[in-house]
Amino acid sequence: MPSSHESSSTVSLQRRQELGRFLRAARARVRPDRADADAQGDGERRRTGGLRQDEIAARAGISRTYYARLEQGRLDRVSPQVLGALARALDLDQAEQTFLSRILLDTTLASQDDPGGLRSSVRSLVADSRPSPAFVLGRGMRFLTLNTLACRLMFDVDELPARTDNLAVWTFRAPAARRLYLDWDAVAADVAAILRMDLATETPPDRAAADVVAELRSTSADFRHIWARGEVSECSHGTKRFAHPRVGEMELHYEAFGVPARVDQKLIVYRAEPGSISEDRLTALEERASR
Repeated sequence: MPSSHESSSTVSLQRRQELGRFLRAARARVRPDRADADAQGDGERRRTGGLRQDEIAARAGISRTYYARLEQGRLDRVSPQVLGALARALDLDQAEQTFLSRILLDTTLASQDDPGGLRSSVRSLVADSRPSPAFVLGRGMRFLTLNTLACRLMFDVDELPARTDNLAVWTFRAPAARRLYLDWDAVAADVAAILRMDLATETPPDRAAADVVAELRSTSADFRHIWARGEVSECSHGTKRFAHPRVGEMELHYEAFGVPARVDQKLIVYRAEPGSISEDRLTALEERASR
C-alpha cells in the first residue's frame, strides 16, 4: 500500500497533468482574430485553430518559456496576478477561472469530517424532500444518498448496470442512461466538466475523482472524446429532459447546493414547473414509488 506521501505525490501529478490538458484545450478555443497578435503570426499558415503558446504568453505578459512550463505541468503555483492575466488571455469564464485557481493557488479546503461521511441530518433532509427527487453526490460523483423518487426517476428501468453507485460511471457506461436523458450529449458533457472541477478540488490523499476519470478514460470512447475538450463547470442549476420508461417525457429543473461544512458534497434537487405535464408525470412516478 502506498504511503500518504506517495499518494499525495500521485494526486499532485494527476492535477498538474490535467492543468496541461486544460490549458491546451483553452488555448485552442481562443479565436486568432480576438488576439492582439497578427492572426497569421510571422506569415506562416496556421496548422490548427486557436493561438500558439507565444501568443498566449504575450497576451498574459509572461514569457513563452514560463507558459510552456505551465502546459507541461512543471509549475505547481503561480501568483494571483499571473492567474488573472492567464484568465484574461485565455478568455476563461467564471467556472474555468475557479478551476484554474484551485489548481494553481491550491485554494481548496479539506473537509473536517471523514471523507465521504454524510451527516444523518442531511440524509434525513434528502429522504423528506418529497415530492422532489433529491440526492447527494460526494467526491468523484459517487452517490451518498438518494430519496425513493430519485431512484425511481433514474433507475426505474428494465435493466441496471453493474455500477449504480456513481453518477459519472452510470451516465457513460449504462445504455439505460442514454435512453433516459433526451439530451444525453449535453448531460455527458456536464458530467465530464464537473469531474474535472472535482479533480481540482481533491485534497490528498483522496483520489476519488482521479480514479473515476482513469476508469472512464480506459472504458469509454465517448468520455475520452469529451474529456479532451477540457471543459469545466460547477453546474449549479439547469434543466434536464427525461424519457422515463414508465411515465413518459419530463422536463425537470435542478438546483445544486453545497452541503454546509463539506466542500466535497453537493445536494441536488429536481422540480417540475407547477401545473405542467411534467409535474403530473412526476406525481405519477411518486405514486408508483409509494406503493
